[in-house]
Amino acid sequence: NGEPIHISAVRGNPVARLGKISHVQFSNIICKGENGILLYGSEESALEDISFDNIRFELTDSRLNDVAGGNVDLRGCALPKQLFARDIPAILARHVSGLRFSDVELKWSHTRMPYFTHGIELDHFKDVVIRNFKGTASPRNSKASRIAAYSGKGLDVDDRKGLYLKNAP
Repeated sequence: NGEPIHISAVRGNPVARLGKISHVQFSNIICKGENGILLYGSEESALEDISFDNIRFELTDSRLNDVAGGNVDLRGCALPKQLFARDIPAILARHVSGLRFSDVELKWSHTRMPYFTHGIELDHFKDVVIRNFKGTASPRNSKASRIAAYSGKGLDVDDRKGLYLKNAP
């Protein structure tokens, strides 16, 4: 899949009770990946209290990006679309609550494809804190933002430069 970190809480079995993922801490990590960091909760099970502290992430190009890039891979889940095309931010956080970023550094390394977008993208979020994020939007996508936030509330960012908000006061 190419994600250096992947957490997803989506239904895998249509009848089983879906659990929760919460209280996960990532700290002092140096990683490199051909796809973004993926935090993918669901309406049924939002990811809760996830924190990233002192993370260095380099998103790099792949020879496969021409034929297989620009996709989110949730194969094994019970969703109708398990593998689907989508713009790829360096960090995608969907259906999250209590997410914290502190001292996160992002580097784009030779990425060529226009589907690479935002530095951080938040979608359906609650109570997110971002401190000392050193990163930009993809250098290959002039429409992308450093941080893009959609459909949420409670965003606390220490540096609002390059911040795009939509339905997120």
